[in-house]
Amino acid sequence: MYSNKVTDFLREEGFIHYVLDETPKADSPWELHFRDDSGCKKEVEEARAVLLAPSDVKTMFSDMDCLELKTRILHTIKGLD
Repeated sequence: MYSNKVTDFLREEGFIHYVLDETPKADSPWELHFRDDSGCKKEVEEARAVLLAPSDVKTMFSDMDCLELKTRILHTIKGLD
């Protein structure tokens, strides 16, 4: 099961945008936050892996959670246009 911190990252619109955005992130508020709070590196990497994983990879999330997350990610991506 994913930690609460991983789940929190996956539900955070800003984090989803940060991970999926293809532009450089050096000045991102998230990048600054992670530099200041290096204690969450493992959770950040887990959350990134979930967001970037192919759709056929099994996760610990229920089908309903996956559908909700996918819907939110698609909504976030549409907001990038």
